[in-house]
Amino acid sequence: MPHHTLQCLTRPLPLLVLPLLLSGLACAQTISTQPGSGAAAMQEATMAPAPTYSVVNLGTGQVIRVPVINKYGQVAYNIGAAAFFYDGTTIIDIPGLDRSLNSTATGLNDKGQVVGTSPVGNTGLVHPFIWSKEAGLFDLLPLDDAPFAEALDVNNYGVAVGDSYRDPTITLPGHAVRWTGPGSKRDLGSLGTGQSLAIAINDAGLIAGNAVLSPDVVHAFAWTPATGLIDIDTLGGGNQSEARAVDELGEIAGNASIANGRSHVFLWTRSGGIRDLGTDGGVTSSVLGMSSRGRIAGSLQKTLGRDHAMTWTHSYGMKDIGTLPGGQIARALAANNYGEVVGESALKDPAVFHAFVWTYASGMIDLNKRIRYLPRGMVLQSALAISDNGSIVVQTNTGLALLKPNRCGCGAAVGPIEAPAVVAAGSPYLVSASLADENTSAVHTVSWSWGDGSSDPTQNAIERNGEGSANASHVYSKPGIYEVSFKVTDKAGHSASVTRHVVVQGLAAPVDTKG
Repeated sequence: MPHHTLQCLTRPLPLLVLPLLLSGLACAQTISTQPGSGAAAMQEATMAPAPTYSVVNLGTGQVIRVPVINKYGQVAYNIGAAAFFYDGTTIIDIPGLDRSLNSTATGLNDKGQVVGTSPVGNTGLVHPFIWSKEAGLFDLLPLDDAPFAEALDVNNYGVAVGDSYRDPTITLPGHAVRWTGPGSKRDLGSLGTGQSLAIAINDAGLIAGNAVLSPDVVHAFAWTPATGLIDIDTLGGGNQSEARAVDELGEIAGNASIANGRSHVFLWTRSGGIRDLGTDGGVTSSVLGMSSRGRIAGSLQKTLGRDHAMTWTHSYGMKDIGTLPGGQIARALAANNYGEVVGESALKDPAVFHAFVWTYASGMIDLNKRIRYLPRGMVLQSALAISDNGSIVVQTNTGLALLKPNRCGCGAAVGPIEAPAVVAAGSPYLVSASLADENTSAVHTVSWSWGDGSSDPTQNAIERNGEGSANASHVYSKPGIYEVSFKVTDKAGHSASVTRHVVVQGLAAPVDTKG
């Protein structure tokens, strides 16, 4: 059951900028789908957040796209220029993609098929791909001469959507497209003469997207094989709308401007058209994610500088779910079909954000307080995606991690490498790192790599009652920027690693020994 949600990155993750973006509408998505019998017939299921979660390190580095998760807790994500897939037990660096050329994984279905975009060697072409562990990697454009195309979502039948330029000179705007297989592309057209972009598809084949009507006007659209493009239009005199998600009920959610230019969340259906969901007493409202059964996650602007997390359902309407204690800013980024909403909230210090999970029964919970074995120094900053089994993808101060409900037997989690950011060549560079494992009897070995071609011999961590640490030192002989890596392994074969960069400056001044 894929849920299909276009999610833009919020603080602190940077957007991956693509050519001729539709006002920044092309962001990563989360997907899933399941046949439904209509919104009125849906009964909202509820599930309490887990008492505790286990932590799985997914990788360290710059996260450029919102990760996508399916109902089984498998994750497709990007770190730096590489695209990865976590199959529930193992992290796979998707083979066949060139790490040096900024490949991205943007869509995932419940069958473990990943779609994304990757440069084609050094040709200057950028093509969409579809990959799975079982079938391998396929270029969706082997018979197409388009210089640039991207796949953004895929349903459970392997049908992918995105956009593609219509001529090799990139003189005409790109159009929304649908691929039913490698080389099988259908141009969905546009609402005007400008660019269009398909951002999500459900299993019934309903596609949501956005199109430029004129330089200052962007409208959301719906598409099916029977109807072609349908202009979703705007709310009450506004000139902008953008689709963000499509669910299994045939509903498209997004944001649209009203006459005064302020943004409201909308919900569209073929039979009912566009519906203003309001702002629950706030100034503006925004949708940032939606589950496959129509639970919306987003934010409300209460006053200038005060954003609260928000959720909406057919049963209860829009609800302000507030912030963590003392905070002024919070955003709900994703929701599952069991009443769990996740996101990020500032604390009393507006620059410090923590990841949260919320339900009607529990209210908003700081996820940092639900990790029984959290490595020293690790902070869960933002919850980006949640599956129907309760697994949560979080941004941490060490990179991406997956929270699995209760105990998972996944091995140790690793905290950040604690060390100075700058050291002089010829001087000792002192580092330390911590680990935590719910298996308190496990024995872990640790290793250090220094980025200059040298590494330290493997040794046992210093540990007690599930918590451990390791210290090391190194002397760099030449100035430069180096990547330090710390890896933890147990006897069962589980491993986790973190990295950080150090700037090595010129040689340290000699010590005057003459007094």
